[in-house]
Amino acid sequence: MENSKETLARRKFILRTSQAVAGVALAGSALTASASTDGSYFVLDSSLINLCGTCQHWGGRRRVSTDGKSIDVDSLGWCNNPKSPNYRKTTGPKGGMKLVWEKWSEIPA
Repeated sequence: MENSKETLARRKFILRTSQAVAGVALAGSALTASASTDGSYFVLDSSLINLCGTCQHWGGRRRVSTDGKSIDVDSLGWCNNPKSPNYRKTTGPKGGMKLVWEKWSEIPA
């Protein structure tokens, strides 16, 4: 009886691990497939508020355009704001939390 419980637990673990690996592989291929020719996969209006991509605490790779009107984003990021429910979680640039958002200091006023 104990042996069958261990076998069932092992099978569930293998199934969940396989699902996680497949999810990561699909997410990676989706990001690669959506990449443009210049290497960025997303352009975000820098005047938008309450989005992770324009927040001071977002840890994704991004850069402000020379005119300051847009942000080129080429990765997912993570939340570094301990006040946010997304703290230490991976988020996309369009995610966001209204009450904990702070404007990224690199965006011109």
